[in-house]
Order: sequence, then C-alpha cells, then structure tokens
Amino acid sequence: MSWKVGVAGAVALLCAGCNTSSQDGGLSVVKLTDGGRQVVELKAGDGQLAACRKLGEVKAYPPYVLPDDGRFNLRNAVAQQGGNVMVVTNYFIAPATADAYRCG
Repeated sequence: MSWKVGVAGAVALLCAGCNTSSQDGGLSVVKLTDGGRQVVELKAGDGQLAACRKLGEVKAYPPYVLPDDGRFNLRNAVAQQGGNVMVVTNYFIAPATADAYRCG
C-alpha cells in the first residue's frame, strides 16, 4: 500500500508544475510563451494555408514528460520564427516536427 502512496505523491509533485489551463489547451510542463499562445494548428491541405507564407520547419526534441510537451515546444518555436500557424508533420518519432507559417 505504501508504494501506491509514493507513486501518487510523485505524480502529484510532477504535475504541480503542469500547465493545465484551458487557455493553453493541454497538459504540459512546458510553458507557452505569449507568442506560442497565438499559434494555431492546422492540418496539411487546409485551404486556409493558401494565403499563408511558409517560414520553414521547426523541431521539438525530447524529453517529453507529459503528452503536450512536444506540441507546446513546437508552438513556441513557430512563434520564435515569426509564425502564427503550424502544421505538425511528425509527432510519433523524435524529434517532433512542424511546418511554420505566417498567415494574415
């Protein structure tokens, strides 16, 4: 029984720093920058991309502690390049990658 309390305590401690606000829309220890919060994710082939300028590829390297860590890192990287839209191109094999776009 005591090992269960230890595991529960470790998870609670780990998630004490989690970013779980609905504003950021995910579970992550990575904090979104102000610019990262402005980045929207679209799917490849979305018609809205026709009016956008592709800025290049961004990458997010592990470790990923919680499910949205890689995605939040990608959003921050897109914002650093001056983008406001990303299309995730790989999220299954590290590093996670996305194409950064500037729209509007």
